[in-house]
Amino acid sequence: PPHHDVTGAIGVAILAMQSWDGKPSGFKGFDLSKKRYQLSTFECQDCPNHCEIKKVEMENQPSLYYGSRCEKYDVKKKKKIPRNLPDLFKQRERILFTIHKDFSPSRKDKGKKIGIPRALFFHEYFPFWASFFENLGFEVVLSDPTNKKIIREGTEKVSFETCFPLKVAFGHILNLVQKDVDFIFLPSLINLKKEDYDYHQSYACPYVQALPYMVKASFTFEKDNTKLLTIPVHFQWGKKLILKELGRLKKTLKVSGKKIESAYQVAERCQERFYSELQRIGSEIIPDLKDNQKALVIVGRPYNTCDPLISLDLAKKFRELGVLSIPLDLLPVDSTLSGKKICNMYWKYGQRILSGANFINKNLNLYPVYVTNFGCGPDSFIVHFFRKLLGDKPLLLLELDEHSADAGIITRCEAFQDSLKNFRPEAKRKPIPQFPAHSGDNRTVFIPNMTDHAYALKAAFIACGIKAEVMPESNQNTLRLGRKYTSGKECYPCILTTGDMIKKLESKNFEPKKSAFFMPTANGPCRFGQYHNLHRIILDELGYNHVPIYSPDSKDSYSNVVNLDGDFRRLAWHGILAVDLLQKLLWQIRPYEQDKGQTDRIYWNYISGLQDFIVKGKDVGQLLTSAKEDFKRIKVDKSEKRPVIGVVGEIYIRCNRFANNNLVEKIEKLGGEAKVAPMAEWFLYTTYRYKEESLIDKKIKDYLKALIKDWVQRKDEKRLIKKLEDGFQDLHDFTVEQIMKLSCFYLDKTFGTEAILSVGKSLEYIQKGFSGIVNTMPFGCMPGTIVSALSAKIREDFYNVPWLDIAYEGLEETNELTRLEAFIHQAKQYHRRKLNSMGS
Repeated sequence: PPHHDVTGAIGVAILAMQSWDGKPSGFKGFDLSKKRYQLSTFECQDCPNHCEIKKVEMENQPSLYYGSRCEKYDVKKKKKIPRNLPDLFKQRERILFTIHKDFSPSRKDKGKKIGIPRALFFHEYFPFWASFFENLGFEVVLSDPTNKKIIREGTEKVSFETCFPLKVAFGHILNLVQKDVDFIFLPSLINLKKEDYDYHQSYACPYVQALPYMVKASFTFEKDNTKLLTIPVHFQWGKKLILKELGRLKKTLKVSGKKIESAYQVAERCQERFYSELQRIGSEIIPDLKDNQKALVIVGRPYNTCDPLISLDLAKKFRELGVLSIPLDLLPVDSTLSGKKICNMYWKYGQRILSGANFINKNLNLYPVYVTNFGCGPDSFIVHFFRKLLGDKPLLLLELDEHSADAGIITRCEAFQDSLKNFRPEAKRKPIPQFPAHSGDNRTVFIPNMTDHAYALKAAFIACGIKAEVMPESNQNTLRLGRKYTSGKECYPCILTTGDMIKKLESKNFEPKKSAFFMPTANGPCRFGQYHNLHRIILDELGYNHVPIYSPDSKDSYSNVVNLDGDFRRLAWHGILAVDLLQKLLWQIRPYEQDKGQTDRIYWNYISGLQDFIVKGKDVGQLLTSAKEDFKRIKVDKSEKRPVIGVVGEIYIRCNRFANNNLVEKIEKLGGEAKVAPMAEWFLYTTYRYKEESLIDKKIKDYLKALIKDWVQRKDEKRLIKKLEDGFQDLHDFTVEQIMKLSCFYLDKTFGTEAILSVGKSLEYIQKGFSGIVNTMPFGCMPGTIVSALSAKIREDFYNVPWLDIAYEGLEETNELTRLEAFIHQAKQYHRRKLNSMGS
């Protein structure tokens, strides 16, 4: 039948169902051939969605409308919204859009246009940037409100797997390009102002930090006569540094430093007024809630909760159900509210969300609706902590993305509202749980078998009088247990380390009172620094709250290892360097060995010997001298030089054989020679960061300490490399400073994740003549995804060097080996072309 007949028949069928009284005898049926109907369509203009509405008109029947994302044209009458129910999200939006007008000069002659996308930082920091640029004499132009077209174009533009808000941000950039603005302002927002000064850091998400760099790699603005304004911004570190960063705009915008400082001061006052207005509204609304009135706090980042389309207009939906919805940032900001903390919560929005959990826990009228999205790295951990701090209260968790639909969300909202009617809070509220930092003596420290460097660490513990043991290598049982006790949304290394811990707990010889786990942490913004917090929760829930987890932090370059002295750190450092060098010998020789397995036997013999040297306090340099001679005696066949493949990426995945499916051995079997980025690089980088941040914080004592540590680390590295230099090649790696300089072509040095090391190391390997790069990462890894987003641009800039991004998640991917075979084939061709060009 014709299309309009089918559509009309569907409409008639729906009308028939609406008129049915539920009894078999009550269904008369509709005969389409005997009923006159008319089908028409029109586009709704009432919101940015621009839905195409289909209207079916029939004689003696109410018209049927369908095709809208909302319920505006529903036949059913909507519930009347109570007159006294405030729309706090509308109030927040009004303040966000208008407050800067009180701080901006009224000008008839508007200057050049600066476009600001309605995405990510916009939903909190628009007052600051609008007043700043308007006081500099520029006209601020916004992208359109988020709509279907923006979402579709942004999703199509993003060629890598990332979170929904980032895809939407790309759509807003495209929208601004079409508006013919002179500049698009897209800062790298590194950190935000602290609300709780007990936390060391206040980072933005790595995707927010890296957005301008990913945009640069994906867009060619020169063709559109639009310039991208990109500067790093550290709101956490005060006026002096921010003015220095804003000063980067002087040349491009042709404004003076004095004018920038004046505009900054006005913008600061504007942003503070924005916060105080939100707090004022919250302080008026929340205390006035009646004893039996239940209100919902919409928890999440502003760009998830305050964008009507991204949030599917949750606030409106709850309002139509007669429920008051409160934006998270209207809750009182009080450092005492986060008193029982998740230690080392270094994300600003994570701090705010957990502070909100504490406040909701204490307030009997408030209940949370947590809005997140698929692929949100921080939330994969924060949700666990939020549940823990929330106590016994119900929680509605909504994970939204471009595929989310209204119908399912409305049903879940209605079900959650019904569940609250039956919820009776305990007479005595549960105390907010603490997350203790355990300590204890005379325990065996169990070390994750992340890489062979774990054996050097074990020896350093034993040398300092602490019993230590390296846990067995991960296997399928590890993966099974890890997935059982996690949500599956955490990064793959966290799942594996969780599984290894549980496997140890379930072993026959495990003695809780005599055991402790070792899980280093980091100071953000990558998720690695939250592993130990989740492990702590899991162990507590299993009844092992008395088993400590030792978690030295990277903020002072791991100077706080279980309260041990400098001897431990020096011994561990020597061991890490020695394992790095032994691995370099292994990877240089094994692909060419004639007696298969000989190189591995010698390597493991020296890993065992290294432990004895460290425990006895011997110089590991002597061990390396002996190793050099044994490795040199291995018979090799180098009649055909293989292409050298540089392996970079997330440190756990690139180093752990189980996690990366024995990647190095696969490369060798396919005819390549692999070189993996060394472990020592990470420790040198943390020292570099410690030095930089101490200088910014004006902690001169810490800065001098970092300088000395850096000098000692480099001195040790050079001394040990010298033991092997006359027998082997390419033992020296670029310094951290050299790597940072290389990375700065694609990422500013202020960007603080492992991504900057992966990019810089890749460029080092390309400069050294390697024939391909493999970027390894856990599935959903934020730094890994950022490197993947930049990889096409790097390939283009460096003669199309073969590049392969591999994401691991513990699944046997049938196409992984196929992709690797194709990559090695490309690397061999690239290698031959390079040799031919050198010969000519």
